Amino acid sequence: MAKIAVEEPLTDIKQALEEKGHNVEMFRNEEDLPSCDCCVARGTEDLADNQLNNVPVVDATARSVNDVVSKVENIVK
Repeated sequence: MAKIAVEEPLTDIKQALEEKGHNVEMFRNEEDLPSCDCCVARGTEDLADNQLNNVPVVDATARSVNDVVSKVENIVK
């Protein structure tokens, strides 16, 4: 499965992705963002540079856990 980076404190999204079989690692800020196939963040403004490195970013703002998981799975399939 895919390696997904999830911004702290989004532990409910981390847990849901792990239940789907993904390898999930938490991060606090862009500086400690691990290498990954996709990133889930509370906002995409601070992570815009990662788009240049071909790391898709899913903005979790105002989205349900299921919606975020669905978007991530569409990216990494």
